[in-house]
Amino acid sequence: MGRPRFLVLVCQNVRPPTDARGCCTARGAQAVLERLKALRKDGKLAGLYRATSAGCLGGCEAGPTVVVVSNGIDAPAESTYYSGVRPEHADEIVQTHLQGGRPVERLLSREEWID
Repeated sequence: MGRPRFLVLVCQNVRPPTDARGCCTARGAQAVLERLKALRKDGKLAGLYRATSAGCLGGCEAGPTVVVVSNGIDAPAESTYYSGVRPEHADEIVQTHLQGGRPVERLLSREEWID
């Protein structure tokens, strides 16, 4: 089967409850990852993407954060950042972005990604 067209990273960062920034895990990131993996189990989607956990992606304040990275084979590699993703958004990201080629505009991160 070859390398999938997309890698979907889901922040699983954990911060202490006293940290004002919060964290993606406390905001439901694990459920987002589980939904993305469940959708992929459909044989038609297996070669399209791989969903995996990631450490901090820098946007926990607006999380859960999901990053879709294209593999750079069919077109130049690029990354798309999503914020505030909930499990029910996973279907829309898969259908609209991964299958349809258009980012889900309303979920695009508006955060500044500064280290």
